[in-house]
Amino acid sequence: MQQLAYNDNGLTNSINAPATTSEHAGKSSTHEKLHVLKQAIQKIERSAITELDEPEAAQQNLAHHTGPSLPAGHSHEIWAARPADYTAAMSFILGVLPHTEKPLLWVTSNSMIREYGMLYGPGLLAHGIDPRKITIVRCTREKDALWTMEEGLKSSALSAVIGELTEVDLKSSRRLSLASREHKSRCLLLLRRSEAISSACYSRWKVTPTTSNEPLFAPLAPGAASLEVQLVKHR
Repeated sequence: MQQLAYNDNGLTNSINAPATTSEHAGKSSTHEKLHVLKQAIQKIERSAITELDEPEAAQQNLAHHTGPSLPAGHSHEIWAARPADYTAAMSFILGVLPHTEKPLLWVTSNSMIREYGMLYGPGLLAHGIDPRKITIVRCTREKDALWTMEEGLKSSALSAVIGELTEVDLKSSRRLSLASREHKSRCLLLLRRSEAISSACYSRWKVTPTTSNEPLFAPLAPGAASLEVQLVKHR
């Protein structure tokens, strides 16, 4: 509260006294709200830690949506045409990842992190994925990200190599496709661009969010996430 004028008479002091009390009451209310929020966050974090301590929790946490099989030995594109589609595209790719003991390599760039953020542990658990099995490589440039993906595809220790990209020319696409085919590895490109481009990928899936169904017992509550997936290219 900013004091515009000062007067040391008794009347002014008596007028300012209730305002000071109100200000303290407001601060107290804010502290209480922050305390409740911190408790809620701690509860979520404790739940995530508990699930991580159980090896089967990542597989049994929630039944993830049924999706197509993206076979190894090929390069696949999951395409988000609009920024609003990106979350849906990421949810789709997490839902179709193979559930094996092998780790995953997730390649991203600084620009993608600034625009869309990074993977979130409790969210991965909700898709049945153990966060400890994911190795994240953060590159400065997309050119470096493409090189990292190609090198990762040459390893038989990984169940899949996922890359978050916006620009993939035909030459780079062919290199990724050839590396996948030669080493029988699975390449998944999470592509964010407004228009489809020429590509050597084996399949391309366009993902968009759709309106969710109303919950059965709570019509006003938000429903479960719903996606629309369209196969736009397949060789």
